[in-house]
Amino acid sequence: MNYLILDIPEGPASAFNATFSESPESLGFFENELHVTSNVDGKFSLWREREILMFSGDFSTTVNLQCCRCLVLVEQPLHNAMELRCFPTSDPLVDLSPTGEVFPDDTVYSYLGDSVNLKPIIREQVVLSVPPYIYCRPDCKGLCVKCGQDLNIDLCACFTIQTDPRFEKLESLKRRLG
Repeated sequence: MNYLILDIPEGPASAFNATFSESPESLGFFENELHVTSNVDGKFSLWREREILMFSGDFSTTVNLQCCRCLVLVEQPLHNAMELRCFPTSDPLVDLSPTGEVFPDDTVYSYLGDSVNLKPIIREQVVLSVPPYIYCRPDCKGLCVKCGQDLNIDLCACFTIQTDPRFEKLESLKRRLG
């Protein structure tokens, strides 16, 4: 997915349209980080306005994520639309923030030289489309904070209701009045 800048047509009316299907490995995803379980498939239009590249498209894939309550693996489909701009630069680190952070609304990229590689851009867009929290189901009960039992499977002995000792006097007063 490497394109020569001069081969990219000028203006959206004459945009270059293409589809892609990239394996997780070809985009640089390895098992010790985000677990992408299917090819990243998509389509895009690419054109330039002078030296600024305009990239418009979408992609879909599936990832395995852990439920944030019970840590069970959940297969999550991802689909995202992209509207991006790529500016020429002589220094490839110009677009990085001082801390190296990437923000979800970043739509500006840079390219160096007479060609642009779209794989790193698509890889970053996949990472940015991952939801911050995922649940195995809407009513997930999570794990017991004391013993770690998955409360979706079975209740544990820790789950009995324990009264705070500071409220024992109020409990006895409630029983007398009630």
